[in-house]
Amino acid sequence: MAQHLNNPRFSKVPTEVLQPRLAGLLLVIHLLVGITGFHLLEGYTMREAIYMTMITISTVGFTEVKPLGAAGQWFATGYIFLNFAVIAYVLAVFGYYFTEGELFKRLHMSSVSRHIERMENHVIICGFGRYGREIADQLMMQDIPYLVIDKQQARIDRLLNSKRPAPYLLGDGTEEDILRRARIFQAKSLIVTFPDDADCVFTVLTARQLCPTVSIISRVSDARSVKKLSLAGADHVIRPEQVGGYHMAMLTSKPGAIEFFGSITRDVGNDISFEEITYDQMPDELRGSTLDDLKLRGKTGVNVVGYRQESGQMRVNPPLSLVLQPGDSLIVLGDRMHLQQLHRLLNIDD
Repeated sequence: MAQHLNNPRFSKVPTEVLQPRLAGLLLVIHLLVGITGFHLLEGYTMREAIYMTMITISTVGFTEVKPLGAAGQWFATGYIFLNFAVIAYVLAVFGYYFTEGELFKRLHMSSVSRHIERMENHVIICGFGRYGREIADQLMMQDIPYLVIDKQQARIDRLLNSKRPAPYLLGDGTEEDILRRARIFQAKSLIVTFPDDADCVFTVLTARQLCPTVSIISRVSDARSVKKLSLAGADHVIRPEQVGGYHMAMLTSKPGAIEFFGSITRDVGNDISFEEITYDQMPDELRGSTLDDLKLRGKTGVNVVGYRQESGQMRVNPPLSLVLQPGDSLIVLGDRMHLQQLHRLLNIDD
């Protein structure tokens, strides 16, 4: 018996029993029963019936509006006993939610849910480990909206205690319901950073089946899982160790070039950055024009440094005779002012 009493499962009333909505509903019904009973049995006016109900519930002991008959006395006796049970439950519910902080937790979760429901063109980060945190920091500094999914409360707490907390969902990113709640249909990208490749494959597969159009980027640990993730639907598969190794190796032979490109892609304070312009972003009147006709450098100051075909093939420093085709995109380089001018030229919202 002592073991059962010391078990935390038996130390508190189950929270599913203490429901604020049920407490509120019971209180309203209790009020209506009292008002209706005094009104019908004793012929009290509505004002008098409400007054009698309130002094009975509050147990303040004021005098009745007028002497009760036999029926009214029996009703009042039963109503007082019922009142003990209802008020005790209501006080227990609201006492628990205040003392345990559950009320504020629910208000917080309601606020987070409303924020998520308004999110569009955002990035979903599945997994808030070290890679997830780094990704979040970079997105935050670039003012790109993002949402975090993680099933570990400790990681969510770390997010909430950071300098700039973001919307989150506590749950398993491999589940359809969680991805739907994260508004994957309105998202721009999904980034999967789980350390377990099997979780990454399952999440990518689930997300791709739900939303064929979302861009999916996944981390991978084992090189043998790269093909599986691609088949599951990942648009890009990244091996952080391979990227880091390549970067360190290149620093030994081309330190200046690596530091230059690293400062562009990593240093948010740097005014220079890359941007991709797709065929779909081009105004109708500019589609079919050559790079020479577009004169992007003369009109905006940006430099076209790359060309990506729909097949994924990349070309560096494309010729001026190039004509952008559906599914293709241009990689341009420029500072913030030049890129803003490019956006105005192409009618792209910042």
